[in-house]
Amino acid sequence: MMNRTRKIEEEETRIEFLDIDTVLGWGVAGASMSTEICTKEAAADLYIQASSAHPESLKIGMNKEEVIRYISLCSREKEFEKAWNRFAKALNGREYTAKQLKKQEKVWISNRDRH
Repeated sequence: MMNRTRKIEEEETRIEFLDIDTVLGWGVAGASMSTEICTKEAAADLYIQASSAHPESLKIGMNKEEVIRYISLCSREKEFEKAWNRFAKALNGREYTAKQLKKQEKVWISNRDRH
């Protein structure tokens, strides 16, 4: 008996608009759509230095906004994790401590189920 089934490969299209990357997929499971953070090649990931003279509330607010942006724009947890890891690495490079990063992670945990 001859096997007449064939594997249908999944196709994917990406649409970049502002800071959102929309991924459209087609395959055996049907159509899918997800969103993630669109990062340009030239992105420098520069954030305010932890030791800067800016008020602590400003640094916390700017970092909190980034985490909330990731929560809002990433439709899959895997994509959020990717954005979060990039962000945490950038903050670490700007001399933020593990304790400060943990605070940002708490923001994520408390907000992730709201979106």
